[in-house]
Amino acid sequence: MIAVGKRAGLWWAAAAIWTASYGGLGLYWARGGAGFPYAEAVAARSAGALLVGLPPGSTGVMIAVFAVALLALATLRLFRRSETTMWPARSAWTVAALLLLAVPDARLLVALVNVLMLRFGDIPPMMPNQIFVLAGAFAWWRAAQADRPPGAAGARPSSRERRVWLAAVVLPLLYAARQLTWALGIHVGVSEEFVRPYTAPGARLTEAVLGSMTVAGALLTLGLRQKWGSRVPRWSPILPCRPVPVLLVVIPGGLAAIILSAAGLSIYRGLLSMALGLTPAGPSAALENWAVWLPTLAWLPWGLALGIATMDYHRRRRATASRLSLQAGSQALDEQPQHR
Repeated sequence: MIAVGKRAGLWWAAAAIWTASYGGLGLYWARGGAGFPYAEAVAARSAGALLVGLPPGSTGVMIAVFAVALLALATLRLFRRSETTMWPARSAWTVAALLLLAVPDARLLVALVNVLMLRFGDIPPMMPNQIFVLAGAFAWWRAAQADRPPGAAGARPSSRERRVWLAAVVLPLLYAARQLTWALGIHVGVSEEFVRPYTAPGARLTEAVLGSMTVAGALLTLGLRQKWGSRVPRWSPILPCRPVPVLLVVIPGGLAAIILSAAGLSIYRGLLSMALGLTPAGPSAALENWAVWLPTLAWLPWGLALGIATMDYHRRRRATASRLSLQAGSQALDEQPQHR
């Protein structure tokens, strides 16, 4: 019989199922199966990927061995009580962090942009693997979160919440400023030779769309600490005064935070690799083209700030729901008839 709570057990089971699936993929790749995602060298290195040019055989075996170890961890947690120790939750946090740090790269953000702009033919072929790894990281993260004892996540100071939220609102505007100025034909901080392809009408339209989407994201982030982010405004023609579903905010916010953080981390890895001479520096990393790479340095802090702000929003909404539930229960008890 499973010796954990129902909610925690479901997430640990989901993490185990994902791990078994990816371990099976590792064995498939080790035996020469198609679609091995870590063999790329040039495109992966230019995107800031960490796992570059690996051999399918040995890498597939290592993936399978890693999966077996994680399955042992999940099995122990599912069938053995461990309420007095936090090592399963800490291990799950570590697994989620390793998956997020090792696999996703800047191509994930490029794929998201192409999907939003309905350019499905431009999606890199290795994206299904990165998306699947993100799903596994999410499962392990939720398993760790569900395993926390009640009250483990203490409330952060309000001033800290506000600073992180403001950073999540302001940082995207730095990137949007470049996109919109390029859309207007204003090219500061970039050489004429490099920017020439970006002056075509189609390219300028793309820049305008990307800049507008980034500004829209900043405005939506603004709602994480505004009343209209929790309840639809009275003047809205759609469901006025109705509570905004929590998952409608948390799921896209969390996904955007993960993708931005992964892309931003890959940018820093790529710049470090160029600085150490491990990767040849292209024209996009030249000092004269600072407007190309400097705004992308905001992706990592933007993603981290957005992730923290989204989790704070989730925590506040859950606390509010719990408080209202307790008040309703107390009111129901007070309204019961008193019998002598």
